[in-house]
Amino acid sequence: MSYTSFVFWGRGGEGVKTAAEILAKAAFLQGLEVQAFPEYGPERSGAPVRAFVKISKEKIKDQASITQADYVVVLDGSLLSQLDTKNLILNQKKAKLLINGKINPEIKNSVFIDASGIANKYLKKDLPGVVMLGALLKMTTCVKFANLEKAVKETLSKKPELLDGNLKALNEAYTQFK
Repeated sequence: MSYTSFVFWGRGGEGVKTAAEILAKAAFLQGLEVQAFPEYGPERSGAPVRAFVKISKEKIKDQASITQADYVVVLDGSLLSQLDTKNLILNQKKAKLLINGKINPEIKNSVFIDASGIANKYLKKDLPGVVMLGALLKMTTCVKFANLEKAVKETLSKKPELLDGNLKALNEAYTQFK
């Protein structure tokens, strides 16, 4: 049984949990099997938060946290120094890191995007979660953009003040990212 695994990692209030939920919802809309669940310590803004997503064409029987990720989406680059101490083992054969921040050639298997800059442009807030999804879609073919866009609309429909800006930010990240 195989699935594609994603770990979203950032700080409370940055959209870690929401980004994971949106990715899972987009995969579900596409007819795929999904699991999505957060992991936090003290529930407060600014505390480290991780969220896990598993996507598969088959039923996912494994209920455990992800210990070997295919993709790690880092919403807060200041957490990179803690990557190994968080028991997150990258699958060295295919793991890829997507990092919000400036390019750092010392970090292997990684891609960088200024998600905070794009989020601030459209939302006037540093909420990089949805922006990171636009870039992530260029790295993986698990989910179609139309389903991701629909999942953003459904998830943020109760927050109209965030919906339009997030859709614009998602589109910019998707079209800008190579």
